[in-house]
Amino acid sequence: MSVPQADPVITRWTRQFLREEPPRATSLLVTVFGDAIAPHGGAAWLRKLIELMDTFGINERAVRTSVFRLAEDHWLEAQRHGRQSRYTLTASGGRRFALASRRIYHPGPATWDGHWTLVLIPRGADVVTSRSDLRRELGWEGFATITPGLLAHPQADRDRLRELLDELGVRDDAFVVGARDLPGVTTRELAELAGYWPLDAVAAQYREFLTRFGPVARAIGTDGARCSPRQAFLVRTLLVHAYRRVVLHDPRLPAAMLPEDWPGREAYGLSRGVYRAVTPAAEGYLEEALTGAGEVLPMPSAEFRERFCVR
Repeated sequence: MSVPQADPVITRWTRQFLREEPPRATSLLVTVFGDAIAPHGGAAWLRKLIELMDTFGINERAVRTSVFRLAEDHWLEAQRHGRQSRYTLTASGGRRFALASRRIYHPGPATWDGHWTLVLIPRGADVVTSRSDLRRELGWEGFATITPGLLAHPQADRDRLRELLDELGVRDDAFVVGARDLPGVTTRELAELAGYWPLDAVAAQYREFLTRFGPVARAIGTDGARCSPRQAFLVRTLLVHAYRRVVLHDPRLPAAMLPEDWPGREAYGLSRGVYRAVTPAAEGYLEEALTGAGEVLPMPSAEFRERFCVR
C-alpha cells in the first residue's frame, strides 16, 4: 500500500498556522505527551523526542529545556540508560493527563437532572489560604465563584471534587452540598447563575477555533486519504493543542443552560471528525518516530480507543 504524498493545501495551512501561532515548546510538549505518548506507555527517549518535536520547528535546546521544566514540575521523570535519557510520566503526571483527557476527548453528559453542587468555605483566618487555593483549582474544574466563600457547578465530577479537596488538605474545612430549585418559593431559578461564567469569552474562543481549523478540516475530508503520515501527526497535534486551550476553560454547563447556537458543539464535532480521519496515519508516523531498531511502540490504551470514538 503506497504512502500518500504531502497535500499542498494542508502543507500551506500547517506552515501558516505555525508562522502565525507558533506554539510554546513546553506547552506543545505537554500536548504531545498527553495526546500521543501517554496512550503508548507514557515513555520516550530524549533523542526521539527531539526528532519528533522538530516536526513543529522546535529545536533541540528548547526540547531539552522543556523536559527539564516538566521534570521539575513533576510531570516527567528521567531515567538514565548509559549516555541516553528516557523520560516517563510520573504518577501525578499521568493523573493530570487522565483528567484533561476526560474533558478534551469526550462530550459532556447528554442530560441533566437539575441537581447542583455547592462548595462553601467558611470565614476565618485559618482558611483564608485554603479559600484562595480552592477557588483557583475549582475554577479549572468549571466551578463559578458566586461569592468569595461559595462556588457552584451544575454538573460537578464528585470523584474529582473529593480528590481535589484531599490534595489541597481542605476536606475538613469545606462544606459540599447538593441543591435544587424549590418550586413556588421564589421566581428565580438556579439556572440564572449561568451569568457567573464567562460564556461569551469561551464562545468567542470556540468561534476562533472553528475559523482556524475549518479550512484544514475540509481539505482532509472524512477519511484523511490526502494526508501524508507527517501531515496527519502535525494536524492532529495542532488540533488537540488548540482545542484543549479552549475546552479546558469551558465550564461544561448542561445544554439546558447554554444558548441554542453554542459553538462548543460544532467545535467538538469538527475535532472529532478531524481526529478520527487523521489518526491511522498519525499513529504510523508516531511509531516510526519513537521507535528504533528492534523496538515496538506499545499498543494504545483502552482510553485512547475511546477518544472521539476512534476505535
